[in-house]
Amino acid sequence: MKINLKAAVASIATMAVAGGGLLVMSATAAHAAGTAPAWEPDPQSASYGQVVFYDANGNVVTSGSDYNNPFAWAVGATASDPGVNQGNLITALPQQGVLTANWANNLDNSSPLPPTGAPADVTALAATNPVSAGGTAASILNFNVKFPTTTVAGYQDVVQFRVTDSGARGAGNATSGKYWSSDVAFNPTSAPITVLGVTVPAGGWAQVFPVVNSSSVSLTSNATGGNLVNTTPLTLTANVTPTTAAGTVNFFDGTTLIGSSPATAGVATFTPATEPANGSHSYTASFVPTLGDIANPNTASATMISGSTSSAVPVNVGAPVTPTTGVLSADNLNPAYGATVNLTDTVSPAAAAGSVVFYDGTTALNATPLATSTAGVATLAVSNLPAGTDTVTAVFTPTSSTYSGNTSNSVAIVVQAPAACSLTGSSCTDQQNISVTVNPGTITITTPYTSAKPFTLPALALSTDGTYLSSSAAFPASGDAPITVTSTLAGDPSWTVSVAASNLTDPAGATIASSGLGLTGGTLVNNGKFPGTVNFTAIPGHNPNGSDTNPGLGAAPQTWASSPAGDGTATMTGTLGLFAPTSTPAGTYSGTITFSVI
Repeated sequence: MKINLKAAVASIATMAVAGGGLLVMSATAAHAAGTAPAWEPDPQSASYGQVVFYDANGNVVTSGSDYNNPFAWAVGATASDPGVNQGNLITALPQQGVLTANWANNLDNSSPLPPTGAPADVTALAATNPVSAGGTAASILNFNVKFPTTTVAGYQDVVQFRVTDSGARGAGNATSGKYWSSDVAFNPTSAPITVLGVTVPAGGWAQVFPVVNSSSVSLTSNATGGNLVNTTPLTLTANVTPTTAAGTVNFFDGTTLIGSSPATAGVATFTPATEPANGSHSYTASFVPTLGDIANPNTASATMISGSTSSAVPVNVGAPVTPTTGVLSADNLNPAYGATVNLTDTVSPAAAAGSVVFYDGTTALNATPLATSTAGVATLAVSNLPAGTDTVTAVFTPTSSTYSGNTSNSVAIVVQAPAACSLTGSSCTDQQNISVTVNPGTITITTPYTSAKPFTLPALALSTDGTYLSSSAAFPASGDAPITVTSTLAGDPSWTVSVAASNLTDPAGATIASSGLGLTGGTLVNNGKFPGTVNFTAIPGHNPNGSDTNPGLGAAPQTWASSPAGDGTATMTGTLGLFAPTSTPAGTYSGTITFSVI
């Protein structure tokens, strides 16, 4: 019986059948930045440069949610001999210890050059080699079935896409065996996974080399309070991060492209030649990076930048608005520390309904905007102004586009320093407020086994009286990490480890009842280092030839180990045993086991 166990990171570790064994399935935390695969950079590579992937609309893509149709076009992003007339898409399998040029590979598709039916963004690239992905021909999963990936860390779930060209080359330009290449990770599971530090969506793919650095773009307008007088030219400003990212910003009104501007030092501005029509508009900015060529991708700096899109900025274009003013006053300009100061903002004209936020410098004093009264007044009582000079202002935002917003005059409020004892030898009390946060903490359970390193019980043996079959072994095996529970939960609560199992079956359909499985002999391995105690309850398996009524591991989850005060790390071992009737057919049986900690 083969049992595959994978460490769990959730508070309850669950198992599912995988590859004929027992596999603990668990979510993996995402990572923000990727790292180059183990074989990159490769000075022995025959690669000209990188492959850039495009969707059917001609947009550059670096990841997707469907590995059966990962991308529409792949482009060798370095110029080749103008005599070539064919672009070829090839998928290669990373193999540890094998030169990249000698990896197992197969041809996915070929396209004539120049291609037909390609999006404009692809055909506009001069002297490149675009090739169609050929529908499902480029299915990463299909390739993995044909050439299963290795389980070696850093090589698993990764393939390399290559673009080659062919045709009549000019004299001295023989390039046999040369290609463009980029490495792609794929995810055949139903939950996101992390490969080489890159989050790969469920059932999808993501580029891992050249490393893709993310970008972000924010958009602002010159419309005051979101309102623009229709005689005022609109100006949109996009700020791109990182500021060193080269590229173009496309500006959209809804889904309509209204203009483009290059990003210079992270900033791109755009003013439409025609004034926007009266009414509501929603503007966004989309950053399209300049790809450039990576003539030698076999360097540590082989990276590319991703595109990004800003949040929408609403702008209402209408008739000229009525200006407003705000007058701010305070009833005490020199208060004692902690004393209440009443702030009053009076907005004119009073008919300009809206809300007011009071500021001390750039810090908002009221988290929720205060509505103005019918007299155009908003008041706020504050008692938390810091000692020293505080510069207070009020910002008015109208509810109607027929009025403008305003920022009031500033008022300097000098708050006295906190009182202190002034007489030598006297006593005083100065109360200070403190706070501390206790985090809720976490609890995890882990075991040492994976699908690549299964736990295997010895073969079932016939009892001396010939009435039953049995097998047992230390669990986990000697030399492997023990079962580990780590708790940092607040309040040092107790925890319980329960175990349950399914029936064991072989490929022919024969079954061994899970009641024959048992877990006994619990031992706290790190006794003296774990601050608490662990109590074990033996779960013996049911002997089909005996008179016992043991449910084994086949019933509902049963308690195997518990700790009354569980904070810390407890490492444990036990003995896994199995009884089976003598009528059990020969074969290799597998099933599922569930460890959980609560």
